[in-house]
Amino acid sequence: MPIRYSLGRKTAKPGQKKPERKVYATMQITGVCPADEFADRVVKRGFIGDRGLVNGVISAVVDCLQEELLEGRRVYVGDLGSFQCVINGTGADSADDFSVAGNIRGLTVRWEPSKYFENLHSRAKYKRVARRSTQKRERRESNRELQAKLDALRQKPQGEEQE
Repeated sequence: MPIRYSLGRKTAKPGQKKPERKVYATMQITGVCPADEFADRVVKRGFIGDRGLVNGVISAVVDCLQEELLEGRRVYVGDLGSFQCVINGTGADSADDFSVAGNIRGLTVRWEPSKYFENLHSRAKYKRVARRSTQKRERRESNRELQAKLDALRQKPQGEEQE
């Protein structure tokens, strides 16, 4: 299945006084892969165990990953790549003005893929689709047309009695 994308104008460099808006591709997510479905796929690849075992391993990895990240460590997870936390926040005028409560807004987990993921672009197929807003509008219009046809059919007499 190709990667579906739509085009839209975005500011190339946020914060510019006169931002230049260029056309960029935006990936259109086609669905989700629930954990059980993902686990089934892993089992089908030859994993010795069942879906429950795969989910258990994933849960244990997530728990351990959180613990390591909260200790400020970068965690390497084999062919998956590495994970580390990045602090999100606002700047202070000086070190004396800085406070955790006032300047740190949160943590983001950054994933750095391993070299196994480097060639995804060359392996991917792409398909341009309409933007989500256009798709939504087209569905509404189509639904209105269908509703009008149904209403017209309901208003037609069901067969008149002949004398």
